[in-house]
Amino acid sequence: MDFIKLDMCGDAEQPEVVLQEWRAGINRLNRPMVFSSSGIGYDYAVSGRYADMWRTTTDLMTKFRYPPGQFRKQECICSVIDQQIGLERYSGPGHWNDPDMLRVGNAGLSLDECRAHFGMWAILAAPLIAGNDLRIMKPEVRDILVNREVLAVDQDPAGRQGYLVQQPEKDLQVWLRPLVDPTQIAVALLNRGPVAKTNELSLAALGIHGPAYFRDLFAHQDLGLHTNSLASTVPAHGIRLFKVSTFDFLPAPPAYVFPPLDFSQGPVRIEAEDDARVGFYKGYATNALTQFSGESYVTGVKGYSLRIRFNLPIAQAGNYLGTFRYQNTGKKAMSGKFGGLSVNFVPTRHGEWQSAGGALPLKAGMNHVQLYCGGLDQSELAIDGLSLQAQ
Repeated sequence: MDFIKLDMCGDAEQPEVVLQEWRAGINRLNRPMVFSSSGIGYDYAVSGRYADMWRTTTDLMTKFRYPPGQFRKQECICSVIDQQIGLERYSGPGHWNDPDMLRVGNAGLSLDECRAHFGMWAILAAPLIAGNDLRIMKPEVRDILVNREVLAVDQDPAGRQGYLVQQPEKDLQVWLRPLVDPTQIAVALLNRGPVAKTNELSLAALGIHGPAYFRDLFAHQDLGLHTNSLASTVPAHGIRLFKVSTFDFLPAPPAYVFPPLDFSQGPVRIEAEDDARVGFYKGYATNALTQFSGESYVTGVKGYSLRIRFNLPIAQAGNYLGTFRYQNTGKKAMSGKFGGLSVNFVPTRHGEWQSAGGALPLKAGMNHVQLYCGGLDQSELAIDGLSLQAQ
């Protein structure tokens, strides 16, 4: 056995004890073995002391991005990418963030989406575990998985995870990964949107103050020397992945800072179906009930859990009051979690919205706050939105 995955095993309230025991047992074998952790706490500094790799999200589905309103059972590629932002400090040689195994080649992804998926996992220095049937994959899928130039980025000896440096426009992102050669970087232009986008990539924004050579790693094509910028078209749900070589050591440019929520006019309202502020929800958006705000609300489905992850960029660390509206159409109260808070969903009459929530300690920068309720066996649970205000 060369690989062992500990998947939601042991006492989740004492993750370090569980990880420590398993690491000690593996060490007694006195032979190399990869130790992967999943669902055993979410303190990746702790995970890195014991595991070789650890999952940073729930399960990834074969879906690049969900359209509005579609039922969502698990994460899509874009929502997983979002959750890697800020995690680069935990990753390095011998200890890796794991955004889940690859879905390249599975039904449901176009070739452009497969390239974007594979290219971004390389930028993220992610473990690459093929999740398709290798026996029957098409040649064009194989070409993606064995692309030596992209694999070289993923396996770069420095082991530094890439990070987001720009969002030039809606649905277009620029990611950068420093490489072991200090005169080189890998750069990804990721188009998350449904139409192709043309971008003028600024060299200065990448920390380059002089000419640079560009090579397209999926096209295996030298693009020549560029002095100020590079114009490129990125296909819908696609990527352009470049290796950039310069004549000088490259200082790492700063990471992109998301515009913080503006509380100057009072509480900020975030609708549960708002894909701009909600990284993922497990359920579907609908408008069957009445007296909701926004265009719709999010409801869980009988037999599943309900999970909503709010993306909250905050300018100043502190306590914030988070209140959400819900309807529980069953006959029994249900318990759940909101960030680190325990919450109770009491039964409601049809059309009657109740409020719950509490104080959330938020750090400066991006916060991912999850609302969760499991065991929807007898009822559906609807969430209208979140109201957030500084305390």
